[in-house]
Amino acid sequence: MTTNNSESGLVSFIDNVPNIMIAKGWHKGAALMRRWLNNSAIAFPNYDSEYETCIIDVDWSLGFTAAKTVYDKMISERIWINDAAKKILMKNIRKHWKLKLPTRVGQKVEFGNFNRSYNLLEKDYINSRAVKSPTKYLNGLTAALGNFQYRVLVKGYVELTKTKDQDSSIGGIYKLRNFFYKVQITEIGVYIRDSYDFDGRQHLGCWDKKNNEAYRGCLNVFSSNLNNLSNGDFRWYRKKTNRGGDFLIYSPVKTKMVTGTQNSMTFIDAYHINPKTGGFIG
Repeated sequence: MTTNNSESGLVSFIDNVPNIMIAKGWHKGAALMRRWLNNSAIAFPNYDSEYETCIIDVDWSLGFTAAKTVYDKMISERIWINDAAKKILMKNIRKHWKLKLPTRVGQKVEFGNFNRSYNLLEKDYINSRAVKSPTKYLNGLTAALGNFQYRVLVKGYVELTKTKDQDSSIGGIYKLRNFFYKVQITEIGVYIRDSYDFDGRQHLGCWDKKNNEAYRGCLNVFSSNLNNLSNGDFRWYRKKTNRGGDFLIYSPVKTKMVTGTQNSMTFIDAYHINPKTGGFIG
């Protein structure tokens, strides 16, 4: 419930929240809130075509300890090449991207495109890490994103390193040939994904219009201008004004070059080969 409980007062107060954010220096949060306020009424989860790609970027998020701690650990652990990521990468190579694998030793086939639309990048990413914003205080991160995810994309190539025929064949009709492949990741991309919505129950802090202040909790805060806002207040605002549209947030992709065997993996495929023509069978 809000301290200011008149309907017109609450509408006016919510309209003014971006101004409080600007006074606090929380410009990203203000820009996102203004977009939501100016949107037609659209409610989670029916907002797949509504997304923002210009306001938030990864480098800005790294100015906050909660985000930078997760990001640095994600990079140091190379989560794009752990067991979970390898499984998804192989699935992408075989099924999602339907990569045509090389057939000559030394031949390389590249994969990965960070410039695809976000609905495709959402199918391309191979690992992610969640960032939880501070719960004891409000800052520029909580004003803009709250909890969100870093998602990791990869670029690289598949190289055929060698082949080896198996000894057995059936009636001389065909034989099995093993193809040894190396998957080398040469570049990673990281982007932010979040949902800007007011679904569910969540306390959003105590906001003071007169003094341009915002607090996580209300203890020791005394002001006749104080409004204790929650998700429910914004859903009420949407019903009352027919404004307030939820949307998805994507950041531009932040890229990083990577090298070395620690960023590679191998796999083997076996194909039936016609011993006379050398062609594949089946």
